[in-house]
Amino acid sequence: MKTKPSSLAVVLASSLLLGTASFSSIAGNGNGNGNGNSEQPFPGANGQPFQALQNQIDILSADLATAVAFLQGQIDELVSSQADQDTLILALQTALGALEARVETNESDIEALTVWNNMQDQLIDNMSARIDGLEERISDNEDDIAAIILSDQTMQQMIQVIQRNISIINRRISSNDSDIASLQSRVSYLNSQISRLYVQLRAKQNRISSYCGVGSSIRVIYPNGSVLCEVDTVSAGVGRLSPRLEVRSVSMPSSIFTVTNRSVTATCPSGYQLSGGGYTVANGGLGAGMVRQNRPRGNSWYIWAQADSTFSSRNLYAYAVCLRVI
Repeated sequence: MKTKPSSLAVVLASSLLLGTASFSSIAGNGNGNGNGNSEQPFPGANGQPFQALQNQIDILSADLATAVAFLQGQIDELVSSQADQDTLILALQTALGALEARVETNESDIEALTVWNNMQDQLIDNMSARIDGLEERISDNEDDIAAIILSDQTMQQMIQVIQRNISIINRRISSNDSDIASLQSRVSYLNSQISRLYVQLRAKQNRISSYCGVGSSIRVIYPNGSVLCEVDTVSAGVGRLSPRLEVRSVSMPSSIFTVTNRSVTATCPSGYQLSGGGYTVANGGLGAGMVRQNRPRGNSWYIWAQADSTFSSRNLYAYAVCLRVI
């Protein structure tokens, strides 16, 4: 559209220049007398310059009318084109306004989205921090869970051991129930035996608790176990007797609802001959137990005893009375 006004201006300028040039030629030549140059008459005048001028004017008028008509068509076309351009410009302005409104709306939305995105970033940061904290707690909890599982396994093992011990204890209790019933029967029997022994002990000589020294012999044994010694003055012709007492002991631990067996032997030294022996129990008796063997064995005195249901330890002593001739 911008090239059409330039073409119109070129055509208009060409027509004006042509008319000016023709008029100048006519005006310069005249009738051949104006400037004394009669040798160059006006072309086509043939002695009639005005007629020629009129012809030139008519030609120029026709050309001018043609140029004007052409220019008018160009102007009409430009006017129509200008109207279309105005319509297009109006539409573009309307669209531009709509676009500006949309841009403003989008800018508001972008600003809101930016704020929302910032909030989301903050929320993500907070959630990341919480996730890190939760991961640390999960790690700690996993360690605690592992420790609890290990402790639980240990407790399960302890429970199994305790259950086995309880089972053993129950079996022992059942066995002890029968043992208790048997012990009660034995206690009843022993009580009757003790009563019988008390009767016998009243008439029994007490155990000898002392002995005579070298060069003397026992003359009298008193009821409390002490002895009366006398100097050996009688000899069979082979010398006199020299006594010696050998004592050995063994510890008997406490025995609650159990039987403990112990033995001890007192042996005469070389050159001495066993003449007798016996035993004592220090720190208490043998409970429901008794001395099973109290006898000589070779040149020794042997004691074998059982302690039953004693609540403290005690000592079992064996005595060997030894003699030699000097």
